[in-house]
Amino acid sequence: MQSQFVCPVCFRSRLIESQRTKRQDALLPEFRERPSDNTFIQIRAFGAGPGRGHKSPGVGGWPVTEELTFKEALESEEFREVAGEMKDRLIYVFKDLVSSGIIKLEEVIT
Repeated sequence: MQSQFVCPVCFRSRLIESQRTKRQDALLPEFRERPSDNTFIQIRAFGAGPGRGHKSPGVGGWPVTEELTFKEALESEEFREVAGEMKDRLIYVFKDLVSSGIIKLEEVIT
């Protein structure tokens, strides 16, 4: 059996612990000093691999060619819509957590 964390914003899951392997993963990656500086959009290039399921070091894959922060994505014509949708979801989840008493405004406003 596995325990998984499900993101309340995007609903993707991440392994917390596996009963079979007794492996525990870090629940969430560390933020940079300011979360707004974290990567929000990654643009990747497609590289042809060696084929037929074989792996060769340094050959193929999806190397990152560009990264955008949330603010940069909101300012980008190409990514403005998806960044706006994520912003709306974050606000919706935050309001629900406040109205449910899970987050108190005193914890947020310092």
